[in-house]
Amino acid sequence: MGEGSIIWSSIYIITGILSFLLSLDILLKQRHSILHQRFFIYGLATSLHLFTNAFKLAVPDVDLSLRLFRVSNSLYFVSIGLLAYLVYGFIANGEKEKDYYLILIPPVFIVTVSAFISYKAKLSDFGWVFIPNPPLTIEGIVTFLYMTGYSIFITIVLYNSIKRAKAPWLRKKYSLMLFGFTVFQIMGIMLLNALLISFENIPPTSGPFYFLSFVFLSYSFAIGPPKEIVLTGMGNPLTNSYQKFLNKLIDIAPPDELGLKTMDLLEYLDKTRLSDVVTYDRLRIILNAEKIESLNSIQALDKTLEYFETRDWAHRAADELMEVLESIYFNLKSQDEKEAFKTIIMNHQEYLKKTDIIYGLATGEFLSFISPDASLEGLPEWEAVVRTYRRLLLPVRKHIAGPLAPEFFKKMRSMDVVKHLDVSTDGEIGVERLVAYVRTIPNGRRVEAVREAFNVLLSAVSAYLARENADLFENYLGVVRRVFMLNSGAKGVWKTYYSLVDRLSTDIGRSRITRLICVEDCRAEDLNAFSEAFGLTHDRLIRRKILLEYNPKYLYEPYVAKAVREIYANTERCVMLLRPASGVLSQIPTLENVKLIPVVTVGAKPGESVSFDDVTQMINAINRSLDSEMHTWIILDISDMILSTSMEQAYAFARHAIELVSAKDGSAIFMLNEPAHDDNVKTAFEGLFSTILQVAEKPRLLKLV
Repeated sequence: MGEGSIIWSSIYIITGILSFLLSLDILLKQRHSILHQRFFIYGLATSLHLFTNAFKLAVPDVDLSLRLFRVSNSLYFVSIGLLAYLVYGFIANGEKEKDYYLILIPPVFIVTVSAFISYKAKLSDFGWVFIPNPPLTIEGIVTFLYMTGYSIFITIVLYNSIKRAKAPWLRKKYSLMLFGFTVFQIMGIMLLNALLISFENIPPTSGPFYFLSFVFLSYSFAIGPPKEIVLTGMGNPLTNSYQKFLNKLIDIAPPDELGLKTMDLLEYLDKTRLSDVVTYDRLRIILNAEKIESLNSIQALDKTLEYFETRDWAHRAADELMEVLESIYFNLKSQDEKEAFKTIIMNHQEYLKKTDIIYGLATGEFLSFISPDASLEGLPEWEAVVRTYRRLLLPVRKHIAGPLAPEFFKKMRSMDVVKHLDVSTDGEIGVERLVAYVRTIPNGRRVEAVREAFNVLLSAVSAYLARENADLFENYLGVVRRVFMLNSGAKGVWKTYYSLVDRLSTDIGRSRITRLICVEDCRAEDLNAFSEAFGLTHDRLIRRKILLEYNPKYLYEPYVAKAVREIYANTERCVMLLRPASGVLSQIPTLENVKLIPVVTVGAKPGESVSFDDVTQMINAINRSLDSEMHTWIILDISDMILSTSMEQAYAFARHAIELVSAKDGSAIFMLNEPAHDDNVKTAFEGLFSTILQVAEKPRLLKLV
């Protein structure tokens, strides 16, 4: 081989190595970015194309050189397809990933077609040259149409991207890419191939041209988007929240070096008409504070939520978006605007629930309007509990970041679990680091560890609010209750509710947290409607197994009805196993979470009723009833079983049932008709219970251990 072939072969090897290193450098900058991975594959195909060209020029064997030439051509066709695949993202803008692969089908087809093109070989001063023979074939035309079509497609996409790019740095980026492709690939390589047909002894400069095209594409990656959005004019809460939000948007958008992140931002600005209040200089986006107040905020809000609902990464800007929504809401002047705001919130509530925004928005003001939230239902119990507690803290985040900060942070940092919370000085609350820590706790201990720590923290927050502002404290208790009710379908939430109620009852006093405990359609006096008749309160009776002795001569039914009302008012569940003809039932209205299981002497229907004489069936009914996260009370008349079966069978059942209720942390009221049994029966059953109440001429507490 001649000196010329060695020189040009070396040039191809050098450009191939540089192409590989450039593409590898781009990959290492953002190795998890799909866009960077695709560019690396494109660069790899480019470098392999250059390497095979080098060997094609240098090998002495014409047949081997021809095979290398065909491989080189195939790699070139594939690289053009990969480049089209890359720039197709400018049209799709990240939203049509499923369609990307279609653009890679033609290159595979062309590689197959090009294998049938016949060439004649000639040894020039610069190595082997291969010319189509004959110059015009069907295969050659198809290959040419592919090259032309894909080149036009790439050119149009890059040109349109320049037109779409309002920002100067984006126009420069796409202009460099277009220049590199059109000048060096279309004009350089295609023109050179045309010249080779007429002038066979010319230097093989297509490799350097191809390399220069790749260099321009690589360099365009280095032109980065703005690092921040700056604010001109005097800031106010609304403009400051917009600035913080847009900066967060730039920070969290999927990383790339081709400007898709910024194109995404520009698309958002256009959709929301925020583009009317921004200007651009060489490296920055400038937000004009004086123009924001004239913006149609309601329209911007609607378009913002529409935009964010289609982007999975957007939830990471939820806290900043929450501040923007709050600023908009508190800036609204008319009632009509507030109603429009509320309508938009309702229309987008699924997204707002999933991202927790609705829980912190306007201190939870909108929670009374939304439907139940199922976004936590697929999570493990411990994680659902963690995220429920975050939702409980969001409505008071401004207080946590304000006057409560010293007390809150001192308490938080002193505790083993919640010290892993990420709470910023401006009220952002992150749980990702905490979630990672809880995963290190043995699985069986996770839920209780989280509850114990957060209940102490929430008790400190509640105590502060109760001390500083009674109205604010009452409002917060209502919000906490609503958070629990909205998320009650998630595993562990009901138990978390009762654990927090117990903690606040101990630290603050049950009488001060009635807004948290009491069902909305009940009055405060309903909370102790039954227990106060015996000089007690509900918290003294809960989780107890109670024997209620009654005399049918006196009106005992209203007391049982009061017990049901009290259970319901305290947001607890009641399951009654009574005869369908029981006089008690006529006193009890239909209430949510109050269920009757009819008990019959014979002929029980499976799933609908149970029989007195089937102890196993009765126990199974109680067991199923206690399988609920809501605190459950069992109410039954043990006298009916004694009279329908025997004292021995009823006693064995009662002992087993009491053990079952205790094991499942429930409560129970067993009714006993005093005149219907002799003293031995009465004494035997009284020995099973630590709490005995009596309803005769007047209600009395007989025993409380």
